[in-house]
Amino acid sequence: MPCGHPQIENFGKAHLDAHFYYDTIDERNSWLCETVGPPEAPCNPPPFVQSTEAGKAFFADPPRSCKPGNDPKNMPAGFVVDIGSAIQTSGIHWESPEQAPRENWTEPVLIMGTYDKCREGSSSSSKNSRKSSSCRSSSSKKSKKNKSSKNCGGDSEIAFWELMVPDLTEISSHASSSSLINLTVPALGLGPDSWPDSCDDENIVYTEQTMPSLPYAWKTTTLENDGSLFFFIELWLVPYN
Repeated sequence: MPCGHPQIENFGKAHLDAHFYYDTIDERNSWLCETVGPPEAPCNPPPFVQSTEAGKAFFADPPRSCKPGNDPKNMPAGFVVDIGSAIQTSGIHWESPEQAPRENWTEPVLIMGTYDKCREGSSSSSKNSRKSSSCRSSSSKKSKKNKSSKNCGGDSEIAFWELMVPDLTEISSHASSSSLINLTVPALGLGPDSWPDSCDDENIVYTEQTMPSLPYAWKTTTLENDGSLFFFIELWLVPYN
């Protein structure tokens, strides 16, 4: 297994971060901030005040439900921001408090990220005027489609959907057998009968979902072949109403 991400405060062991981004790297290259150290370090969080609009965009609040709980839209209920987790060209991380801290976790954990992509005056909006324009237009269309869905938050948007994956060997040994895997890997000469155990999380419910491209279920599969360990992620997408 590759070394992966070193352990962090909430997740006390090395792990892999599988990010699924909703914007291209060219678009995300303008998502820059003043960091607490080298460029790969987190953005300096409040009470520090970022000097650029692009930096401030990391800490913008997302749209929120006006119902009790005031949960962020397009995230599972109860998700909260990790204010010290904003990373350049990526976004800021949100998670369920019930998931952390974890000293000995053995199953993938869902994380989501946001960034105010259309913040007026930010480097993202100035360098990607077409994207900014379409983003505002898209937001307007969504609001018309969901007239009953009021926004009691800000304008930050979903930037990524992520699985934090612990030691792959532990996933395989702690998971149950699955009959949903029907893929083949011709290069390895493997088929459905060769797939090992997997673990999954089905029927993810997002607060007042307006994004059609959010997975409603995911499944991870580990496979060992000739001393090599392979890891696969499957996502299921469904239209939203």
